[in-house]
Amino acid sequence: MFALAVWAFNVIFIDGKMRGLFSFLFGASMLLVIERATAKGESPAKVHFSRMFWLFLFGEAHLILLWWGDILNHYALVGCIAWFFRKPEAHKLVAIAIMLIVAELWMVGGMAYDAHNAVAAMQVPHPRAAAISTDSPSAVAWMNAPGGNATGTEPIVIVTGWGSHSASGP
Repeated sequence: MFALAVWAFNVIFIDGKMRGLFSFLFGASMLLVIERATAKGESPAKVHFSRMFWLFLFGEAHLILLWWGDILNHYALVGCIAWFFRKPEAHKLVAIAIMLIVAELWMVGGMAYDAHNAVAAMQVPHPRAAAISTDSPSAVAWMNAPGGNATGTEPIVIVTGWGSHSASGP
């Protein structure tokens, strides 16, 4: 019971809490670097994108050489996209964030729906199973092939990001 309490405390109060702070600091530093480059008369785009380039290279080196879970290269890519969101007002940024969250939920929901359809399709006999004749040379070759399906009751299902599609037969 004590181990469960320690685990719950860790998950609720410690695990992953630095990610939000790190993201906040990354965005704030991005804006400060852009602001300082502008104040010095330098090109803010050149300063920002060169910073993202070096962050990406450092992240790739760390990813390849030290740890497979490194995210610095992802931060560099997101930083390149974030450049275009530095000027809009707060209410516009909130509206964009809400639209992106809705789009993400729609896509994730679509993938879950596809997975459900794939499982359901695997439980239904293949639509062309009755058309298979054992007298046909092609049917015999298909049934005798490695992994062949003599009865046609196992559907061939291709799961994509936007829909499940059953093959129409051999």
